[in-house]
Amino acid sequence: MPSRSLAKYTAFLSVFTAGAVAALFLPFLPVRAALAAVFFVGCGVFAGMAVLESEPWPWRTFLGTLAVLAFTMTVASVVYYVYRLDEIASAIVLLAVAAGTWALMALVQKRPKLFHAEVGAEAPAPSFAAHPFRALIGALAAVATLAATSFAFGVLKDAATSMSMRSPWDVVPRMFFIVFFLLAAGALACALGGFGPRLSLASSTGIAFLAVSVAATVYAVGFGFDPFIHQATEATIFRDGLITPKPLYYVGQYAFVTMLARLLGGHVVGVDTWLVPVVFALIVPCAYWSLRKAFGFSASVAAAAAACVTLLPLSSFAATTPQGFANALFLITAFLALPSVVGDAFPRPLLALFAVATATVHPLAGIPLLIFVLLAYLASGERMRGVGEAARWLVLGELALAGSVALPVVFIMNSMISGIGVSINVEALRSPAVILEDLQNAPVATRQFMAAFDLVYSWHAWRDALLIAAALAGVALFWRKTRGGLVYLAAAAMFFANYVLLRSVVRFPFLISYERSNYADRIFELTLFILAPMAAAALAALFARAAKSFPALRLGLMVVLAAFMTSSLYLAYPRRDKYESSRGWSTSADDVEAVRLINKDAAGRPFIVLANQSVSAAAVREFGFKRYFPSKDPEHPGLLFYYPIPTGDPLYQKFLDMNQSLGSYDAAEKAMDLAGVDTAYYVVSYYWWDAQRIILMSKKWSDRSWSVHDKDFVFKYERR
Repeated sequence: MPSRSLAKYTAFLSVFTAGAVAALFLPFLPVRAALAAVFFVGCGVFAGMAVLESEPWPWRTFLGTLAVLAFTMTVASVVYYVYRLDEIASAIVLLAVAAGTWALMALVQKRPKLFHAEVGAEAPAPSFAAHPFRALIGALAAVATLAATSFAFGVLKDAATSMSMRSPWDVVPRMFFIVFFLLAAGALACALGGFGPRLSLASSTGIAFLAVSVAATVYAVGFGFDPFIHQATEATIFRDGLITPKPLYYVGQYAFVTMLARLLGGHVVGVDTWLVPVVFALIVPCAYWSLRKAFGFSASVAAAAAACVTLLPLSSFAATTPQGFANALFLITAFLALPSVVGDAFPRPLLALFAVATATVHPLAGIPLLIFVLLAYLASGERMRGVGEAARWLVLGELALAGSVALPVVFIMNSMISGIGVSINVEALRSPAVILEDLQNAPVATRQFMAAFDLVYSWHAWRDALLIAAALAGVALFWRKTRGGLVYLAAAAMFFANYVLLRSVVRFPFLISYERSNYADRIFELTLFILAPMAAAALAALFARAAKSFPALRLGLMVVLAAFMTSSLYLAYPRRDKYESSRGWSTSADDVEAVRLINKDAAGRPFIVLANQSVSAAAVREFGFKRYFPSKDPEHPGLLFYYPIPTGDPLYQKFLDMNQSLGSYDAAEKAMDLAGVDTAYYVVSYYWWDAQRIILMSKKWSDRSWSVHDKDFVFKYERR
């Protein structure tokens, strides 16, 4: 990069940065959004030119922008920890990102091999002139697919509701699944048929976005419980610049959402809601680029394999949570590492940047990813001679052993520091049979003689095994070309060891019984995700073979895969069918009105509320973290949130006692004693089991009662 070019780019960078800083204070949303986009994409162009100069400009821009966004997330997290994240601090973050981009360009100018990556084995790009008829059909098919995707979103939007429900499939018409199946089959057909494979990549990205956007579109009030907590935290940081005490975890998501919201003039909830669906959709082009770069697959084959990202378990991407956001970043990094591991075709420092950004979002995904990146760096380095090579393998072995127990050790250390009760199951350490028993999952029903559902739940039962088998096949198929696949297998083995230890040896008594395997289950998902690149490589090899075979074989393969992709879509969300029935109910507009009326009735006086998590979520949505009370129970010291939180909160146990006593005054008084208040409200939702009897008895014991549209029944208790 000549010095004149650096001076020219410095001028452009200064203009982009000035526009982004101005976007923090301008009143017009379209202008702010445009200035923010120009800043990030402009910095991405410069970063891509510096570290991926041999790539075509679209990929330089795309990958460079991803790197700039990851750097922004990391810098914003540091600034938040050191200071806060108000408007001035946000401007400092933007200036730091611009300065980092300029420093990268200057550094590469002086040391061009610092971030050097080989061109890789990418196959020749398809030419429009060579096959104009196919290219024209592909363009028309891509337009039709995108139009059908828009239609599918319209179907979801028409089904949106603010009522309580156990599953989005209670309101989404079956036509949606037919449209999604046709979209998946059409994207695969366009790719494998050579009809504009690069255009079909846009269709595949849209399908991936659609698959994880059902909850964001259908649940008008909000989906789940955790997103309400995180959105309230982000709203507080947006309003005040920080929240106290500063959270030790999740700050990467909080800082990133706050930065985007400041650039867009607010809309914290909207930014948060759509963050994970958008990032998950970006995995598709990353997978496409990586497969071409690492193995030299044709555009058709790579596009078809990238579309199969939706075969993975999608439940963690159904709503924006730190774990879901970190998982999406984890998958992006795992795919981008593939060219580096196979052929040194991606700068390793960028992989470290993505891993650090993931760690700021959630350590449960970030720590394993950091270990994987370090493992990939050591394993794919140049071979040394004699003692040096032996030392390298010794370090690799030590890293593998340390990585196999890293997460249990982190949980135990965190328990010692924070006082949260994490214990060791000594019996499991003494008896391997206990470990095997803990690893057994409940059997999944797959035969109810309902063809569509039998297929869906058969895929549910066999998906994990098939994905692992596909990854093993990928390693075996490309064994002669590269040993890089062993890095993914070694990482998967480490993650699985952590899963076994967290599932059977480490105990979390502070969690509700049905949530105690939650952490371990997340690690098992990461085990599948780290194998995804090699599984995709195996699928790409299968598609390459099928492309030379009979059309009937290709058609059958497309139909089966489209059916499995549709099954993964269905399984990603709570279900209520003949096979499984979700017990959770969503937060409704009636819940929101109920908490508003309670707040109005209390008129500023101290009070507590005994309600289920849907009502608690509504309170967090409306009033944030408004009230806390010091616990009067010496066995459960600390602060109590004035609504029950179902994570070992003693007030939640009082809520359960209230249900068991059918709304008795004695149970309400004990809850008031716990918080040291004189007023308690008890909310009964119409869908509870035995709700009618609880409502009748609560009217007898309470001082006052009312209902919200006969959906939520509120009972007020005063100390007597």
